Amino acid sequence: MSRTPKVPAYRLHKPSGQAVVTIRTVSGARRDVYLGVYNSSASRAEYGRLIAELATAPALDRPTGPAGPRVTVDEIVLAFWRFAEGHYRGPDGKPTDELREIKQSVLHSSSETQSC
Repeated sequence: MSRTPKVPAYRLHKPSGQAVVTIRTVSGARRDVYLGVYNSSASRAEYGRLIAELATAPALDRPTGPAGPRVTVDEIVLAFWRFAEGHYRGPDGKPTDELREIKQSVLHSSSETQSC
């Protein structure tokens, strides 16, 4: 029998004067989310938005079957490389040394793995 999840409480974080709510992540860990000044309309609105988001995504909290498709290390590296190509650029648009270093690291670790 599954238990009904409780609605996380809106409460005061005394040291900061902010509103805070504690939620559970997919892995079951607890995480505090700060919402803004306690009892303000903005923090109440953010609390409502967060609760609505949690309520409309119950499948994230309880896996119903086997995990989705597996992602390979190569796919992760490729996705990071695509990000890095756009991120590590100077003001002139040219690639920075950081991009070159990342490329060398990936190529070096790839050649080590293949020789094992």
